[in-house]
Amino acid sequence: MFVKIINDAGIIPGIKVDTGAKDMAGHPGEKITEGLDRLRDRLREYFQMGARFAKWRAVITIGEGYSHNGLYWANAQALARYAALCQEAGLVPVVEPEVLMDGDHSLERCSEVTEKVLRTVFNQLYTQRVMLEGIILKPNMVLPGLTCPKSPLHNM
Repeated sequence: MFVKIINDAGIIPGIKVDTGAKDMAGHPGEKITEGLDRLRDRLREYFQMGARFAKWRAVITIGEGYSHNGLYWANAQALARYAALCQEAGLVPVVEPEVLMDGDHSLERCSEVTEKVLRTVFNQLYTQRVMLEGIILKPNMVLPGLTCPKSPLHNM
């Protein structure tokens, strides 16, 4: 009944399916987004309940000693596997690789990391045979870190 009311109002229901960012083994201070276990079954159930899209957020921190290729790859692979499972279940995946604004990194550093992350994500989406025309990409904005001394954001 509730789904019918939502649909009649023109709202398309969706659901966040990752289980959150956890510390990544071997990468102190960095996070990996988890939730792939039993995801196929959960997605089928969510579709039956009326969901038509799902969201998965991977967070990347820029900082001293952070942002390694292994972290990019692990999060990109999880995003791609999630996206493939969503499409299999008839859901539109919202793919959200987010380079965080936390830190004192420059605009140029954020741009560099964001480009590496997006290249890695799209490589993995291709590897997992995800139909790119069937995803919604929700990337971060390229901005200097919140505590970057040269940033106009720092003076707000």
